[in-house]
Amino acid sequence: MRQVRPVFRFKKIVWWSTTTCDYDCVYCSPRDKDGKYRWPTAEQKSKLIDFIKHNSKEVNKNRTQLDIMGGEPTLWPDFMNFCEEASKYTSVFLSSNASRTERYYKNIKPGVIDDLFLSFHPEKADPEHFIKIAKIMQNKTTLRILILFFQPYFDKCLKFYNQVKEMIDNKELDIRLTVQRVDVSGEDVRRAFLKDLNKEQEKIFLALEDVRSKFSPSQRSKEYNKIKEKYHSLESPAFLVDNQEVDGQHFRNSKLNNFIGWDCYVNEGNVIRVSADGSVHPSVCGITKLKYNAYNDDITNFIDEFKTLSPVTCDRLCNCATDIKLIKKVNSLAK
Repeated sequence: MRQVRPVFRFKKIVWWSTTTCDYDCVYCSPRDKDGKYRWPTAEQKSKLIDFIKHNSKEVNKNRTQLDIMGGEPTLWPDFMNFCEEASKYTSVFLSSNASRTERYYKNIKPGVIDDLFLSFHPEKADPEHFIKIAKIMQNKTTLRILILFFQPYFDKCLKFYNQVKEMIDNKELDIRLTVQRVDVSGEDVRRAFLKDLNKEQEKIFLALEDVRSKFSPSQRSKEYNKIKEKYHSLESPAFLVDNQEVDGQHFRNSKLNNFIGWDCYVNEGNVIRVSADGSVHPSVCGITKLKYNAYNDDITNFIDEFKTLSPVTCDRLCNCATDIKLIKKVNSLAK
């Protein structure tokens, strides 16, 4: 039987913490910024911490992850208190637009945020303020910067990229660019590739991508850099495909992520998605949903319901870097 499984057992919660944001970027989905869901109440926060604690207890903390995104999570007044409590049980990863004040970031205690992904949105972000925040945080956490490369702001993105390289003295810093495109309605968000750039922009964009190797935390040797330049992003072996180790980039490039008709073992509990209303899915894609709500229900409800959960038959290509790591086996009965 063909199967795919992670090399190491892990526990990851992806938490869409809020749909409230202080930016209104044209390429962001309305559901991520409509303000419908703000943040948990004190009681809901307590129940969510109980859920995180339970979910993390079966593995070492360094193989756990609470990945927090939004909206803009840091707008929640009690957010850092929540992170300090959660960090007792799990590694905390945060995606933020760096819009809060310098004082806010200076008050974050080292070790609370294990991995910080700062996203530069050229429509709204102040480059000077963003760099100040990056400098504050670079010694407190693993810092990554994502520049949302949007064609109307091409020059601003390029200038900012070079500013970051010059002003942040950290050769371990991971800087990435991603290209954004919106349709004529301004509501549909899609990733765009180099075909959307003119020849001059394409040449510069490729040059910028090449610079990533100089800032990667994984930079170790000339040979490793050559490989990294070839594949643009290199990951350590993450999967066992029929008992052979395969890294994530090769996994996707080789189109091994077509799991249509395969059994996906969401019942292993390796990946949990918690939405801004507290609803819970045992995968990021949301192929199935639990009755349990992380904000409103006792953890015993989750334990009892999870015992009844079975593998589900996958109906799609798996392009989610998190869901790819769920155990999958070919279903011999699937047509």
